[in-house]
Formats: sequence, C-alpha cells, structure tokens
Amino acid sequence: MSFTRIALRGLGAALLASCLSATAQIPLPRAFAVVSEVARQVSVVSFQEATGSRLNNNIRQRIDVPDGALDKVFLLSAQKALKQGTAAGDIWLLAPADSDFFGFVQVSPGDSLKIPDDLLAALRERKSTHLLLFSRHRAEADLRFLDGSEGTGILEGLGYYVDHHTRVREITSGRVEKGYLASFAHFRATLVDVSTQKVVMSRASTANRITSVASLESGSSHPWATLTAAQKMAQLRDLIEREVGRMVPELIGTKP
Repeated sequence: MSFTRIALRGLGAALLASCLSATAQIPLPRAFAVVSEVARQVSVVSFQEATGSRLNNNIRQRIDVPDGALDKVFLLSAQKALKQGTAAGDIWLLAPADSDFFGFVQVSPGDSLKIPDDLLAALRERKSTHLLLFSRHRAEADLRFLDGSEGTGILEGLGYYVDHHTRVREITSGRVEKGYLASFAHFRATLVDVSTQKVVMSRASTANRITSVASLESGSSHPWATLTAAQKMAQLRDLIEREVGRMVPELIGTKP
C-alpha cells in the first residue's frame, strides 16, 4: 500500500508538470494600444496646370477636423478589426491628442521606433504588448481611373484632390466633361512590440475614390460641387474603414 501511494503521488506530480508545461506553451493574448495621428486636418489640393511641364504648382488648403472626429474613425475601425482577428485581449484606444507623438513614420520590420517615455510608461502600466500606430504617409498622387492614373504632386494624410482641367468620360452615360474630385487616404499603419520598441510590420495606403463632373445630372461645372459636405466626409470615412479593415489583419497575422 505504501508503494501504491508513492506511485500515485508521482503520477499526480507528473500530470501537474505536464499541464503546467502545456499551459506555458499557450501564448498569452496580445494587448493592443491604438494611436491615430492621421486626421487632425484634411487637405484640399487644387491642381494647377504648369505649361510645358508636370511641375507641382498645386494649391493646398488645410481644414481642421474638430474633436478628432476622423481619427476616432481610425480607432474604432481598428478596434473592430482587432476583435475579429485576434484572441481576446485588452484593446486600448488612446484619445486623439493635440500634437503628434511620432509624426511621419518611414520604417520596415525590425527597425526601432522610439516610443516617447510618457507614452511608454502608460503602455507598460496598461500592460499593452503592442502599439498599433496610424500616421500620415506622403506619396505621389496616383488617382486611379479605369484606363490609368492621374494627378500630380505629393499627397499626404486625408483630403481631396480637385482637378478642373482633365476631361473625364462617365462610363454609363458616355458623357464627357472637364473635372473631377478625388477623396484620398494616404496613411501608414505600423505594429510595434512594446517590450522591444521594434517594428513588427508596417503597411501604407494610398487609397482614393473619384467623382467626376460627368457623373452629375445637375450640370454643375465645378468639381467641388459634385458632392455635398456630408458626402465628402462619408467618402473619407468609407476609405478609412475599408483600408483599416484590410490592413490590420495583415499586420497581426490573421489574414486568410
């Protein structure tokens, strides 16, 4: 009987050790903090012809976005994608700030991305394992029509490109008119390991959506009038939601 009790205790210890070993191999849920620095302002870029060249003579105007309204779209879209694509873990949406923590970010996997000390302390207190950062991205205008691309100059962040000169054909009606309005979203999404401050992955978006004067029945000749103020904002929201929903699964490694 003594031998039997010792054997059972040994078996129990072995089972406990096996369970502990298996538990240790299960990765802890990742905890994400999400920051958006893309949309404090939107740009209105008006194309200006330059005779004999394609120099960038565009006129730029910046419009403030109150209450971080569009940055909040980034945060909520990221939250939705993270909940759908990862094991349950804490998701911390940081309220849009009045100034940038990071500014423009150009990084590759394995690069270091210095997290400001105050933010790093807050992430560690919250036990965030990863930072998901949305930042403005600069790239050449690449406004996509069915038969090619248009646009000149550099675009960044969110905004609208206004062209009064290019002739555009509306496919359904066949109408040809001068001018179009393009909503654009040029931003970068970067995933950072908080413990090492190393970039896990980074992706850039240069998405846009075009509305031509030829598509209107009203006969308006001004591209800016092709959409109402509400429709302009809705297009930016749609671009954000679509692109964030596409990019986040790639960043966290859950894309099918």
